[in-house]
Amino acid sequence: MIHQKPSVKLLRDIVNTVTGVDVRNSQGRQRHLVNAKMIYSKILMDKGFGCSQVGKSIRKHHTTILNYQRKWDGYIFSDDSLKGDYNIVCNMYEKLCEIEPDVDNEEEDNLNEDITFKSINLRDLLNHNQKNNYDIEEEERLKDILELVRERTKKGTEEVVFNKLRNIYNGI
Repeated sequence: MIHQKPSVKLLRDIVNTVTGVDVRNSQGRQRHLVNAKMIYSKILMDKGFGCSQVGKSIRKHHTTILNYQRKWDGYIFSDDSLKGDYNIVCNMYEKLCEIEPDVDNEEEDNLNEDITFKSINLRDLLNHNQKNNYDIEEEERLKDILELVRERTKKGTEEVVFNKLRNIYNGI
């Protein structure tokens, strides 16, 4: 087993906090598990760790890590969830690596609680942003229809128009 540097344990904790996946002990081929392991291995490989070292740290064969690296660009391009989680983990890891490593346990516990709280808030903000983007796309898609209804519906005839539109849509 390789010697675990504090930065490796810190990265595992951050990935666990952000994705909810323990990259060392989780087993399976579900997308969220693989994504978490890909994020973890990508960051360590970028830091100069070898495939064998990264693989041993999460109990995977080095060829699995090579496969993660080979497929990374395609997945990050097409999977917004993976991209968002990767950006969160990278930012948190970079900021926390800058902090002095000689903090006592109480400060470390407070830091872990702070990381968890901020990652939950960040996840909520990302979900809210994604919902807003979807709402904007939907509104853009239906803009012409809504404009037509606004222009041609006289005040007091809303219920009649609603019933007619419902009849039209029921027939489609």
